[in-house]
Amino acid sequence: MSLVHLPRQRCRLLFHRIPLAIAGALLLAGVAINFANVIGRYMFQTAIYWAEEAMVYLAIWSIFLAAIAIAFDRAHLTMDFFSARLRPEWRRISDATMTVVTVTVCLFMAAQSAAVARTLIKNGQNSLALEIPMAVPQASLLVGFLMMAAAVVARFLVGSEDDSGRNETADESRS
Repeated sequence: MSLVHLPRQRCRLLFHRIPLAIAGALLLAGVAINFANVIGRYMFQTAIYWAEEAMVYLAIWSIFLAAIAIAFDRAHLTMDFFSARLRPEWRRISDATMTVVTVTVCLFMAAQSAAVARTLIKNGQNSLALEIPMAVPQASLLVGFLMMAAAVVARFLVGSEDDSGRNETADESRS
């Protein structure tokens, strides 16, 4: 086992497996809430009044958690027609540039999200049905963008298994 292999495994755990596991669990919770709401509505003529709001917030959290794994795996849409044909040293420069741009955008969005969350907390704004602080669903953006920034940096630093331009992490997850 190489020295790079161990950090790569830890990064994959932190930025791929854990976020996807939590996102999956949240989506399953949303399905369970929806199922309970359907049963309540059609069998007992009473609906769970907070179900829709809870499912929306669970979906938002799931999306931003899954985005962490997508960013780490480089599974997002890319325009790599030219960069995939670059020599390895130029590809590394291109990757570094894209990492800097992605981190900059993610940190900007995290800062904006933090500002919104601070305003929501300062105003004491709660959701209508669940009556939870609105900063809780808003925090999904803050957590998501910060972790996406960390994920792309980690991916850049640990590199890839090969230099052929293939995405080995996405290939592994398909098998």
